[in-house]
Amino acid sequence: MTPITTEAPAPQRPTLPETQVVPQTEVQSTASTHAVQPAGYADGTAAQAFLCAAMFSTPTDVAGVLAFVVDEDFEKPAQRRIVEALRALAAVGHSTDAVSVGDWLTRNGCITPDVQHELACAVTAGSNTAALRTYAACVVAEAFRESYASLGEALLESAGVMPEHDLMPQLIEGGTRMRAHHRRLSAIRGTTNN
Repeated sequence: MTPITTEAPAPQRPTLPETQVVPQTEVQSTASTHAVQPAGYADGTAAQAFLCAAMFSTPTDVAGVLAFVVDEDFEKPAQRRIVEALRALAAVGHSTDAVSVGDWLTRNGCITPDVQHELACAVTAGSNTAALRTYAACVVAEAFRESYASLGEALLESAGVMPEHDLMPQLIEGGTRMRAHHRRLSAIRGTTNN
């Protein structure tokens, strides 16, 4: 016989389905890994990723990378203006954040609607400061290919119309320029190709 008791049974909590615990792996890095999430304006180019990372990096890092990058590596004049501001600020150890870049551009009479648009694109591009050098290498590589194609077109056009004695100097000048560009690209990638 079951004993009679006046206590109510303890309420049972509903059970949730079991979930698996996913192990978290820790990323070990000595570099800053500040990731900026994309926010809408940018079209995902290497140039915008580079400018974004530069505006969230230290002036020392920016100056170090800009030693391998020339303004002409950027196709858009407005992006070249931003690079000019980054270079000037980093050279004296000033912050290269978006506010400082915008202030430098304004003070130097460089702020135009195109520059403002490119600045907004760069700030919202989404990039990682640890990849600053990689983004710079991508920009330099794209410019290298563009310059190579332009040189080829110029040589082809010149072949039919220029005097013969001007053809070789044009080829040598173009080749010398391309070699210097290729050396910059190799240096930023950390390779030693000639």
